[in-house]
Amino acid sequence: MIGNLSLMTILYRLPALFVGFTFHEYAHAWVADRLGDDTPRLTGRLRLDPFAHIDILGMLMLLIAGFGWAKPVQVNPGRMRGRHAMLWVSLAGPLMNLIIGFVFTGILVAMLFYGAYGNIWYNIVSEMVSINLVLCVFNLIPLPPLDGYNIVKNFIHPRNLKAIWTFEKYGPLLLMVLVLLGFTSGILSNIVGFLLAHMVELFVWLFTLLGL
Repeated sequence: MIGNLSLMTILYRLPALFVGFTFHEYAHAWVADRLGDDTPRLTGRLRLDPFAHIDILGMLMLLIAGFGWAKPVQVNPGRMRGRHAMLWVSLAGPLMNLIIGFVFTGILVAMLFYGAYGNIWYNIVSEMVSINLVLCVFNLIPLPPLDGYNIVKNFIHPRNLKAIWTFEKYGPLLLMVLVLLGFTSGILSNIVGFLLAHMVELFVWLFTLLGL
């Protein structure tokens, strides 16, 4: 995802990072609030203000090293309605990134149809697609502290609390090792490439059908 980190590349990616991180965390906050937990509202996270959600160091790390983070949304599962409340809260962030990636893929294909390839707006939209898809897929990895782990944890029986505690203690270290060794980058590239190819194919078919 990082590749040639020129000044222009950074400028192309910054809007995508601001949008991707902000909407990801806002989605967590909004779903938690809708399910009865006002903690995100009380801590100022129920707003589309990038500076309420973005961790500057985490964003710089994503630009430089391909691995970053935003400020996690604080929630109180005990205040939420529904047995699987945390499942929906955890899914909300990656799903929001997927929706953004899907919408901007449509814009990207439209730009290609009208010959806008290679200009500044094309590059910005292209980064919007790739970064949001990467954020979606990466956060679904079932390792703590990622959303994918919280989704899987929702189905683990409470009697396995000791195993859960051990996994949560060492999971972040395992995730960091996998990232540093490059294991996650291969997985991300394959899944993101698969998603992007099929979304592009869908929009090309749709635009051709509509005669655009």
